[in-house]
Amino acid sequence: MDKKHENWTTNIKSLDLFFIEKKPTKAPLFAALPAKIAKFHNLAAQIESMSADLVALENSGTTQQKSNARDALINLLHVIVPNLRSVANGGTDEKLKTLTEISDSEIARKRDTKLRDFANDIYKSAVANATALADYGADDSVVAQLRTLIDSFDTLIGESGDAPKEITTLRNSLYGLFPTTEAALKDIDDAMRGYMTADPDFYNEYILLRPVRALGIRHKHPPQPTKAPQAAPAK
Repeated sequence: MDKKHENWTTNIKSLDLFFIEKKPTKAPLFAALPAKIAKFHNLAAQIESMSADLVALENSGTTQQKSNARDALINLLHVIVPNLRSVANGGTDEKLKTLTEISDSEIARKRDTKLRDFANDIYKSAVANATALADYGADDSVVAQLRTLIDSFDTLIGESGDAPKEITTLRNSLYGLFPTTEAALKDIDDAMRGYMTADPDFYNEYILLRPVRALGIRHKHPPQPTKAPQAAPAK
């Protein structure tokens, strides 16, 4: 599993444990929350189970080396693609805008051969925009690393082409759950807003576990922790 989805899986588990172990202490649990939390809990359980199954499959036999190469390539794409998207948004290259208008989960869900082809297109764009890309920290050495990772992955794909169907199907199903889970959490975000004043400690603890993840292309600013109301100083 690539690093971004691995981290997101850990974060989802932490949020799930929060709702299992924590309850508001200064206000009742809002009636709108239990059903939303139950939906999130079900998604979290699916992600945990499917993640374990995917790791087991990817680490079996000769599959492990290719899976490691795939994850390393995806991890770097998750850095370079957003950088190139920012370059495109500041210019007039419509082809680059179209190429980079893709979410992290969509990249991770690509079949091996499609991922290789996409990575090659990104590499060509990175070379063509090397000067602008360097302003984001992706200098020539980073672009060269991308070339190396693509070539290593391509070699491991070899004549076998895409990963076994069982792995591809499971990977796509798992990564497809992340946008759905993010939508469920955004729904919980809205329902939790009342605790900003009703129980600031409960709300702040939730918010600290709830960073915005770059799984999509466009993001709203995350809700901010709130300060407990302060008593007016005595005169």
